[in-house]
Amino acid sequence: MDSVQVNIRTPAELARDLDALIGDGMFRNRTEAVNEGIRLVVRKRRLEALMGRMIASRSRKKKVGRTEDIIMELREEDDG
Repeated sequence: MDSVQVNIRTPAELARDLDALIGDGMFRNRTEAVNEGIRLVVRKRRLEALMGRMIASRSRKKKVGRTEDIIMELREEDDG
């Protein structure tokens, strides 16, 4: 997997909290912890976008379909 270096600045208190999680064994190092945080933010934003698209899809149709059907329809739109 390719990787890139990202330089960030963060408040000292947040860095101490992060280091405490590492000390507790939740993460091996800061890189692992920060990457997990980034993954969580990306997943949250993608889920919010999906929910918005689902709501919009349901409002366009008189008949409300199953959630699974809407997700498949949205995936097909993305693939198309």
